[in-house]
Amino acid sequence: MGAFGSPHIFGIGHEGVELALAGALGVGMMAALVILKMLATSITLGAGGSGGVFAPALFIGAMTGGVFGSVMGGLFPSVTASPGAYALVGAAAVFGAAAHAPMTAIVILFEMTDDYRIILPLMLAVVLAQIIASRLNPDSIYSIKLRRLGGFRPSEGEMGTLDILLVADAMEEEVRSVRETMDLDQLAELARDERARSWVVLNEEERLVGIVALADLERSIVAGGSEKTVGEVMTTAVETTFPAETLRDAFGRFSALGAYQMPVVDPEDRSSVVGVLKRAEMIWAFKELADEHQRLLKRTDALPPDAGGDSVHVALDVTASHTDICFRSIREIDVPAEALIALLRRGDRVVVPRGFTRVEPGDVLTFITTRRHRSTLEAWIATTGSHSSV
Repeated sequence: MGAFGSPHIFGIGHEGVELALAGALGVGMMAALVILKMLATSITLGAGGSGGVFAPALFIGAMTGGVFGSVMGGLFPSVTASPGAYALVGAAAVFGAAAHAPMTAIVILFEMTDDYRIILPLMLAVVLAQIIASRLNPDSIYSIKLRRLGGFRPSEGEMGTLDILLVADAMEEEVRSVRETMDLDQLAELARDERARSWVVLNEEERLVGIVALADLERSIVAGGSEKTVGEVMTTAVETTFPAETLRDAFGRFSALGAYQMPVVDPEDRSSVVGVLKRAEMIWAFKELADEHQRLLKRTDALPPDAGGDSVHVALDVTASHTDICFRSIREIDVPAEALIALLRRGDRVVVPRGFTRVEPGDVLTFITTRRHRSTLEAWIATTGSHSSV
């Protein structure tokens, strides 16, 4: 649509921002550009086009600040600064609020101007904008998409994508391990061949005794300790996980440790390694499930078109008492119109259910609905035999 007939709407918008800072745009033009830029950005991103939100936030803020400064200058000419100063503060306020990064906005603008006189109005505008933005939406422009995919911990009583997946869904059963008696020269050769970052360390009885990372090897070689063994440089305080643990719990442990991989052990015997959970594989599993859910939502009319990031997960442990669900195929289950069955867990396997998939006792069904219709879904589940577990 030719960016609504205005060249300032095209691209990043640096030229328009510079004109606003110089006070070279009229009030009417700047007000129109605020509206047009918001429309152009929304249409572009909503249609799947390429674009960001950082530059549009600066553009919209600069234009809004310029309008405010021009109006105040006309009403109180003796006590107001130039419209360009207001445009500068407006750009920082809108970006700080959109990104939920007020300190970043303040520091950037102060470094750009190198004028201490702007600090107080800058801080006041940015902090007020941040307070209002956080009240309107707890997510920033950078985190809202991740929350919609289920990456953040949901509200109490709700489930996210990481709560649905278990460690068993993402772990590798093939474990790269070394003996504690291996010398570091041999480990260095292994590192060159495998390009691994860490290895599980086992003793002669194939029991877990530690983990050795590439960084441990490098530190020992630099210190002249290449004659040492793996057992002398390994980390013995190993953090482990279990196949039945959720990926959310495992991800929290990864974040705290900064580890690349984590041994998966038998819950009955914590020295018996049954697999390894890698950070990259965990993120891949999350993305695959999140993408599949998005594809489901696009292919079905079960959810309202405005569901968006308002979708929530509800889990049901199926028992024989669920007579309207158990021993039926997915297509035979009369799920409320505002929900759909997105996932079925059977033992240690997770599958995306199809119409012919038969539900059996012991299965765990995961439904997707919206917060507004969650009570309707839970009421329907209650009529099938017993209550859901969320």
